[in-house]
Formats: sequence, C-alpha cells, structure tokens
Amino acid sequence: MYKAPVFQRRALSAACCLALAACGGGSGDTPATKTAGEMATAHPDQTSAAIVANPAAYNPGVASLKALAAFPVGVAVDGGWEARSLVSTPAEQQVVNQHFSQVTPGNIMKMSYLHPDRNTYTFAQADELVNYAAAHDVRVHAHALIWHSDYQVPTFMKNFSGDKTAFLAMLDEHVKTIATHYAGKVQSWDVVNEALNDGGGYRQSLFYQRTGADYLDRAFRAAREADPNATLYYNDYNIESDANKMNTMTGMLDGFKARGVPIDGVGFQMHVYIDWPSTSQIKASLQKVVDRGLKVKISELDIPINNPYSPQYQAGDIKTVYTLDLGLAQKKRYCEVVKAYLDVVPPAQRGGVVVWGVSDPSSWLIQQLFQNRHQDWPLLFDAQYQGKPALRGVADALTGQPCTNLAFVNATGSVNIARSGVTLNRVTSKSTGSVTFTNTTSVTLNGPLHFRLDGLTAGVTLDNASGAQNGAPYMTLPAISLAPGASATVTTTFSNPGKVGIGYTATLISGSL
Repeated sequence: MYKAPVFQRRALSAACCLALAACGGGSGDTPATKTAGEMATAHPDQTSAAIVANPAAYNPGVASLKALAAFPVGVAVDGGWEARSLVSTPAEQQVVNQHFSQVTPGNIMKMSYLHPDRNTYTFAQADELVNYAAAHDVRVHAHALIWHSDYQVPTFMKNFSGDKTAFLAMLDEHVKTIATHYAGKVQSWDVVNEALNDGGGYRQSLFYQRTGADYLDRAFRAAREADPNATLYYNDYNIESDANKMNTMTGMLDGFKARGVPIDGVGFQMHVYIDWPSTSQIKASLQKVVDRGLKVKISELDIPINNPYSPQYQAGDIKTVYTLDLGLAQKKRYCEVVKAYLDVVPPAQRGGVVVWGVSDPSSWLIQQLFQNRHQDWPLLFDAQYQGKPALRGVADALTGQPCTNLAFVNATGSVNIARSGVTLNRVTSKSTGSVTFTNTTSVTLNGPLHFRLDGLTAGVTLDNASGAQNGAPYMTLPAISLAPGASATVTTTFSNPGKVGIGYTATLISGSL
C-alpha cells in the first residue's frame, strides 16, 4: 500500500525507539506531487517471504479471520490505477473475501483523487471499489475526507483567496459532496486525519492556518449532515505512545463533546514494532478513549520485523531474510496488540481492527520506512498470499488463546501426547524412552515443536535437552509437519547414574521460550 514519501520521527524513548509517523497515507509532506503512474510503481515487489528451512513449512490453520470476530476485521486495499487493485487482482480478492469483513481504500478516496479541482469530482475509480465490496458482502471504511499532506491537498484549496468564513464554506461543500455521494454505501469515515503534532498541539496544516481548529468541528458536522448513518472517526498515529499528543487529542475530544460535535470514534493507526511500544502503553491509551464513551478502531495495523530506530538495528543487526523464528516472534506481537484491544475496549465500543495492506510486498513500509534498502515482512500474508504466523497470532487473540511464539495451533488441545516406558541400560547408566505426538485437529500442524518434561525424577538429566523452562528441561524438533491424524515420535535419552526408575510428564509448551 503506497503512502506519502516523507514521514516524521520523534524520539519517544531512551532506547531510541522512535515513533513512526504514518497514516492513511503517511505523515508529513511529500516533496513532490505524485502522478497516478508514479504511485502505481512506487515500490518493487519483494521476493517471497520464504521460510528458510522450508517455504511451505507453516500452515496457520485459519479458515476465515472475519468469522472469529463480532466486529469488523478489515484490511487496506488498492483500487483504480494502483498496481494491486482489488477489483482486478484475483489473488487479493481471494484473501480479502475469505478473511476480511471490511476494506479501507488506502489511497483512492483521499482528497485530491476525489476532488482535484473546485468544481470537479472524480468518483469513478472509488465507485468501482465500493461497488466490488458491496457485491461481495464486504463493508467499506472510507478514508479520508480531510488530510493535511501536501500531495493530497488540492491546488485550488492551497490557492483559495477567500476569508476564513469562505474557506470553511468551501470545506463544507467538499465534505458534504463526497459524503453524500457515498451515503448508504460506506459504513464509516475517517473524517479528519492527523490534525495533531507529535509532542502535542495542533498541526500547522493549511486548514489550521486558515481556520484554527474550527475546521475540525465543521468537518464532522458536515459529514453527519451528509450521511447521518455513517460512523465518524478521528484518525491519527502515535497516540498509543506519545503522552503529549494523547493529551492534546483528549482535550480536543472533550471540546467536541462540550460543543456537541458529532464524533463517534477514534482510529489508532498502530504502526508499531515487535519491541515497542509496550502493551501497557497501548492499553492505557486505548482506555482514555474508552472512558469518553467513543468507539475505538485499530485502523492501520502493521508490525515490521525490523525496527530501524532500535539500537540493535543501528548497530547492524538487520534482518534481511525471513525465518520461521522471526515470523513466530511477529505472531506473538500481533496477538498481544489485538489482545490489548480486546482487554480494554468493551464489545459495544469496538469499531474493528484493520491491517494496513494485504501481502508483504504491498506494504508502504518497504519504500517509506526502509527506503528500499532491504525487505521486510510486516503483514499477515506473504508475496504468494500464503498466511503467515502473524495471521495465526491475530486468530489466537480473537479466540482467547495464549499469545506465544510457538508454531502449534492451540497446542494442548490439538495434540494427543503419549510416552513409552523408559528402558535402563545398566552398563552405560543411560535410559531411553519416547514421546509420541498425534495431531487431533483437521488441519496440518507445523513445527518447530517444543515440549517440556515436567516432574523428571531427581538426579536424572535429559541428555538431548534444548534448554530449560520453569526449571524443567525441554526438547525442540526444529522442523515437523503433522497432517490430521498423523503422529511423530521423539526419542528421549537420559543420564541415570542412580539407575532408578524414571518418571516425568511430557507437556507441550504453551508459553514463550
């Protein structure tokens, strides 16, 4: 998903994990206006997000993500002239139709594409996407009526010569015309996008320079008048991590309430990393909006493998090859973010969770965050539209499973574990036995497989242990694939100097190693 070329950064932690300014298009002004052709070729495809040991080694076992939630589960998509337009890309269609109940047009419903000149509106390409969604029982979260980014502010607005009253009337017409056109066809709108600065205060956008903060009130009022049934959101980035920005936003929301401004919810873009911000920060920020009785939407979720602002990355530890271990760490983080949302936001206030892009090569982060220096894999599906561990992570959160970096699906309930008796070799003082795992699910389960030997007899050690967890030794099968009903048997070897009978319980690890 293409976004604007320039994003802002602000140091928000001593560890140099900087906030990524993004949004529905990226934050900050791009140095030059992009043509449709430039945007369609904004970044090259990546090679497949291959799992090194075996590209086909992971099956997330998720039949339909949207079936697991009572709220919208969405994804940002291309449309119109864009390279991966949903209406003309069968592979995108298959994934979206199977897994998502809502789509966000990533670009084609932005300001300059729908309203390039004062008296000219160009709805055809956005209409095509909206009509496709309707035909496939997918709802639309429309994005966005007002956004500051220079390449998306139409020239006629920049050159507008009237006073504040006339400027606001012009914005009213802009919002009402577009919202009226799509009334009854879209479920919700990002009415105003990114009106606040990192560090707090209002962004000195063209709109703020001409009207102060009044344009926000007017935009929401105009949108409600044009479409009384649409859910209206304010959308921004870093509000889950920047306390000063959050304080400005809550003050804005409180002002809206006092003045009767018709806002329904807040979109947290949630462009986060595997290691930042903390889930406690995320929860505390979500709670501030929940406490105001508004809906909460995770509106643009993506989680890259690399954090370019981390000390490790800056010291040269850059992940340039996708491995299963990296994918499983990402799985855990996706699960934690969605779980934080479910823990804090009551069902009646859940506006949904939207992932910002379908497949890894389409992510705006490749070009804009990483400047095409190397690949990354921030989304739920790889270049071949195969589900990754991250897809399982979201599913685990939605179904109340533990958030782990393990490969097995619902491990303790999906695998039958049996062990043989242990045989002592009195000459070597070694003992051998076996543990057998049987897949009791209807889907293939893929490794690595980690299991722990709890209650091992005192004085006995496991020779082929991979490590210890909670004081008990564990073993790892680095690559395994079990079809439904299939079994795998692992030989266990013990040092048994006392030549005693050995007892233990084999337990599939359900926590993080």
